[in-house]
Amino acid sequence: MNETTTNILLSVLLGVLLILFIWKSIITKHYIPYFLFAFVSLFIGASIFLILQIALPSIPRKGLIALELMFFGLSLFFLYLFLESLRTLTINLPLFLIIFTLLIIQQVSLLFVLFTLSSENSTELNWFFADISYNSMGAIINLGIGFPFYFRNFKRTRSKSSIFLVVAFSILTFGYLSLLVADIAWYFSVFSFFQDIIFKIGNVLPIIGLIMILLVYIADIHYFYQIPSNLFVVMLSDPQGDIIFQSKYENIYAKLPPLKVPITQLLNSINQIFINNFESNSSVKLIKSEDVSIIRTVGKYYSAVVVSNSISKMLEHALIRFLDSFENKFGNNPPEFFQQSNVVEEIVALLIASFPFLEPTYQNNTKKNGSNK
Repeated sequence: MNETTTNILLSVLLGVLLILFIWKSIITKHYIPYFLFAFVSLFIGASIFLILQIALPSIPRKGLIALELMFFGLSLFFLYLFLESLRTLTINLPLFLIIFTLLIIQQVSLLFVLFTLSSENSTELNWFFADISYNSMGAIINLGIGFPFYFRNFKRTRSKSSIFLVVAFSILTFGYLSLLVADIAWYFSVFSFFQDIIFKIGNVLPIIGLIMILLVYIADIHYFYQIPSNLFVVMLSDPQGDIIFQSKYENIYAKLPPLKVPITQLLNSINQIFINNFESNSSVKLIKSEDVSIIRTVGKYYSAVVVSNSISKMLEHALIRFLDSFENKFGNNPPEFFQQSNVVEEIVALLIASFPFLEPTYQNNTKKNGSNK
């Protein structure tokens, strides 16, 4: 199979998978922008090589590869941002600076490659910096972030999807490490008899790994919300801090002891301290300790709270989605309205739609005094 045929098949496969993923996102209303940008960049990189190779055959092959790798570098960066949104609420700044610096080095080096195609020595040095930064970025993202995250998920759930993703990130890691070794060997002219084999393996494995990841989320788009965190309780409260709905998750991983202090009223009190004493214009959103975090989002009529052992951007988005869908459906109603069994069932349906992998084992509405009904 020649290079053109391979590029055609890869572009068509990525295009079909992207269309399926976008269609699945639209019908389920689960929009994951960083993940989408990662695979759109991958698709553009593969397609631009093919299109220019056919339409403008006079462009040197090295120039086409440089353009392709620029988009592949962007794909890796968006994959990193996606993984960070799964595991943390705020980006780890030192890690972000390392990844972003490697991306800039890769992009600038490839631009120099494009402008110095006629100069062999200059191009070789630029290729070295571009490849080293790109493959280092891939190794750090997949070995340092992706693999540990999904391995924790696998240990907790033992699901087929988690196994598939662990294998995918293992393949990605091995691919980028292979390319890193091959690039160093190529530049310093050592182990030349292994270079071609390592390059071929290293170039194929990342594509296989990324396609495996895309297939998992196409098969089950709700798997985005399967994160290695213990979600203890989700609450809705009125402006006074009285709970109008709560759902507890007594899962196999951990249990939350009975709440001795009404969380929503406590958050309201803390919020008033900030407003009255410090003239703050925004609400308190996060309270955390070493092993428990409380995150709160405020809507037009109500506020929503999640108690978990760790908070991520994805969990925050799910909470915002839940509160938005709740307010859009029910508007502003008195507390008694939410004590109706049919209303509770509708709220639970909204909850499951926003937190698809978390099945509530206990739901209750709460009286105005904050005690269980």
